[in-house]
Amino acid sequence: MNRVPGLLALLCVCVSSGALAQRKELTPATPEATCELTPALRLTMLGGGSFDLKEPALYYFSRSRSEVQVFVSQPEGATEPRLEAVGFWHLKSNCLISVDAKGVQYGSKLDCEDVEIEAKVNGSEVTIQTPEKDVVKVTWPSKESSSLGLRVTLQAEGNFRRVFGSLCGEYKNPPAAVPGKEAELRTLKRRSTVGPELKSHDSSVFRRLAEAQKRARGE
Repeated sequence: MNRVPGLLALLCVCVSSGALAQRKELTPATPEATCELTPALRLTMLGGGSFDLKEPALYYFSRSRSEVQVFVSQPEGATEPRLEAVGFWHLKSNCLISVDAKGVQYGSKLDCEDVEIEAKVNGSEVTIQTPEKDVVKVTWPSKESSSLGLRVTLQAEGNFRRVFGSLCGEYKNPPAAVPGKEAELRTLKRRSTVGPELKSHDSSVFRRLAEAQKRARGE
């Protein structure tokens, strides 16, 4: 009699595993994968999982040649967290760009010009395209105190193998099954940086950018 519940549980596990959506393999025929964080802090990961990102922290994702960091904060007196700033770092050139509600900043614009990277402003949108054809698009809010929006489109061009980090979820090529929501959340929390001085953390793109600006001024 005890075998029936066990068999039913096993059947449920098998059905659940088989029902998991598959990550799309990036090939010339299917060249793009997207990750999006809305102003309401609804996160859609590369693998397709979606949930609300409500924990103030410094989140990131990395590729072989670039890194994007996202600063989610909850200022004193605010009732909800917000996407305050997006930082971009092209590793080879050391091009550093940050976008917040006040505008766009470069670490050294010359470093970015050397590899033809520019933060192009069109109305309420800021678009950064890497030499590898990845596109980072930031949407400005109507009010400075409101949340930014972010959409990242990754391309299959070049030596695409893996994306990792806490923001967009791991993405391997060839693809693997999409993990469940709880697994994605555990990864997100484990790999994000949480603390009172998030933007000045040693690995922060925002800290690197501020240091590059000081060097450019001869300080």
